[in-house]
Amino acid sequence: MNKITTFLIIILTALTASLSAQSLEFREDLLDVGLTQWYHPVTATYTFTNVSDQPLTIQYVDPGCGCMEPEWTRGMIQPGASGRVTVTYNAEMLGRFDRMIEVKNSIDGEPQLVRMKCKVVDHEVVRENTEQDVDEEEDDPVDEPVVTNTPAVIDYSKPVMLTSTSSLIIGKYKPNKKMKGTVVITNRGDGMLLVERIETSDALIADFSHVALKKGQTYKIRVWLDTSKISGPDDSQQFVIVSNDQIAPRKTIKVIVN
Repeated sequence: MNKITTFLIIILTALTASLSAQSLEFREDLLDVGLTQWYHPVTATYTFTNVSDQPLTIQYVDPGCGCMEPEWTRGMIQPGASGRVTVTYNAEMLGRFDRMIEVKNSIDGEPQLVRMKCKVVDHEVVRENTEQDVDEEEDDPVDEPVVTNTPAVIDYSKPVMLTSTSSLIIGKYKPNKKMKGTVVITNRGDGMLLVERIETSDALIADFSHVALKKGQTYKIRVWLDTSKISGPDDSQQFVIVSNDQIAPRKTIKVIVN
C-alpha cells in the first residue's frame, strides 16, 4: 500500500508541475514605477523569455482598464528568444495605482499575470532616471518601437477636472434593466470649472445639469445603462464629459458591466 501511495504522489506531483509550468519567464513580473505627476503617463516594460520548446506568439495583453495602453512583441517568438510587454498608464487618477495585467500566449491555457504599481500625485515629480534597467548586450535583442509620452503641463491657476474613475463598473449584467452608476468630478484647479454637457449613446442616460465648480468642489453625475438597448455584457458603451478643463476638455468614461 505504501508503494502504491508513493507512486500516486509522484504521478500527481509530476502532473501538477506540468500543468503549472508556464512558457514565458519574466525578468520581473512586478514593476513599481514610483511617483508620477497627475496626467503624466508612465510606462512599465516587462522583458520575458520563451522557456518552452515550441515557438509561440503573444495573443493579447489585457490590463482590464481603459486607463492603460498595452503593446507587445509581435510575430513568432522562438524557444530561447526574448520579447517585451509594455504598458502605459495615463495617470488620470490621483493616488496609489496597483493593477494585475494578463498576458496570454498561444501555448498556455491560462494567461500569465504581471503587476504594475505607481502613485499619482498633484505636484511636480523630478525623476533622476526614468529608464528601466536594460542589459547592454542581449542574446536575442528585441527591436521594439520606443513608446514616448509627452507630459501635460498643468496650470493649477486654471480649472482642472478630476474624475473618480475612467472606467465605470456598474455591476453584473442584468438583461432588460436600467443599471445605475455614479462618477464624481472634482475641480482641482483655482479657475472655475464649467461642465457644459454630457454626450451619451442611445443606451445611456445621464442625470446632469450645467455645473460651475469652484476649487475643491465636487459634483456627482449619475448614469443609467439601459441593457435592453445593448446586445450583451460585451457591448461596451461610453459617455463624454465636455468641460473647460485645460488638459482634457472631452473626458471619455467607459461603462463596464461584468
